[in-house]
Amino acid sequence: MNVIELPPATETQVEQLWPAVRAAHLFTDREGLRVFRDAAPWRVRVDSRDRAVVVEQWRPHLTILSIRGLWAPGRDIPGIVAGIASLARTHAMTQVLSPLVTHEGSELYGRAGLTPCASLIALRSTGHEAATAHAPVPDGVGVRPGQSSDLEGLLAADHVCFDPFWAYGHTRLAEALAHERVTIAEENGELIGYTLCTVERGSGTLGRLGVVPDSRGRGVGASLLAESLRYMARAGASSVSLCTQEENADSRSLYARFGLRELPGRLELLIGDV
Repeated sequence: MNVIELPPATETQVEQLWPAVRAAHLFTDREGLRVFRDAAPWRVRVDSRDRAVVVEQWRPHLTILSIRGLWAPGRDIPGIVAGIASLARTHAMTQVLSPLVTHEGSELYGRAGLTPCASLIALRSTGHEAATAHAPVPDGVGVRPGQSSDLEGLLAADHVCFDPFWAYGHTRLAEALAHERVTIAEENGELIGYTLCTVERGSGTLGRLGVVPDSRGRGVGASLLAESLRYMARAGASSVSLCTQEENADSRSLYARFGLRELPGRLELLIGDV
């Protein structure tokens, strides 16, 4: 296998890459891509054959370099992943994580030595179903939009809701409060759950739903989900999509109750040491 190392993108190449980045929903606007690239030019790489990759540290507390997007002929993907592994070593990362790919597409990453680490299911509902979503809010619980002062509570809740691989850090949650719809559930002044969602070009995406363990089984997650679905419908979403882990039976059951239908096939993340 030939190792293919792509060079950092030029300003012109970044501009030319934008349509592909937008289609992949990596950034909400051109400025977001430019800021990301200017902060660390090594994370956006394009060669003269228009093979391109966008990479980023997966989580601030983990030494994993994530491939956020990769655009190249299939035959070149194993070599590009090998080149990314070399890049990861340069930046003190110990593992490389694939983008979310179909089971069929995972074979190309497997050739570069990556192995499956998570299997996910995609779900979707219509905007009409989202607009009519309803669930009672449990007694004593308040549901409201998040604000900047909620950051510390979000960090604490996220830490106990998700294992280290999935948990967000300070920067990611601060970005969510600034650029996404954050919906908060609180009780006795304590944050006990939250959701993240976005609407872009008529498509809604639920990016996160978490309830702290001691508050589960009371309908908190359902009330957060219903509020987020209604928000996305009001914001013009004609459809709503999300992904959840295949083994998460509770989440799959909850989403089914709200008309989110599982799409055929499975999506995979693959990981490998560098």
